[in-house]
Amino acid sequence: LCDGSLPMYYYNSNCSHIMCDVEEHMAWMDAVRRGEMLECREPETVVWSNIKRVGVNISADVCVDAKAGDDMTASFPLHYYPGYRVVMDGEEVEAFMDYSCLTCRLVPGRHHIEVSYVGLPIFWVCYAVTACGILCPAVLWGLRRLKGAGAKNAAPGRRAA
Repeated sequence: LCDGSLPMYYYNSNCSHIMCDVEEHMAWMDAVRRGEMLECREPETVVWSNIKRVGVNISADVCVDAKAGDDMTASFPLHYYPGYRVVMDGEEVEAFMDYSCLTCRLVPGRHHIEVSYVGLPIFWVCYAVTACGILCPAVLWGLRRLKGAGAKNAAPGRRAA
């Protein structure tokens, strides 16, 4: 396995960290609800390190042993919603939902993973429409004031007798 990192263990049931085996985690959560005290941990073939989370942005290093095979997935402590971007080693990978969590596939080797929310293209269209809705009345008001001021300056003035 990879040196310099430790396996990540589950300490609570509120999805506060990255997990690899979602089904094992869900079984552990059910056991905790029944009052059983169990230790739920990552597969020994997967080791996480340098985990950082700021809001919905997560970055982490993961080492997946070749014994894990090609069907390993990682689920992040984020509810899946379209607009998330998962980048592994500089290339975007498919993100999907597993037990409502944002999930991606893992392949054997050392990887750096970054998760961020970039939104949907329709959101940018909505932002533009909102900006126009705010700016257009202000621009029209300004043009009317300029037109009114120009008309006053162009009108011939009366001379006092």
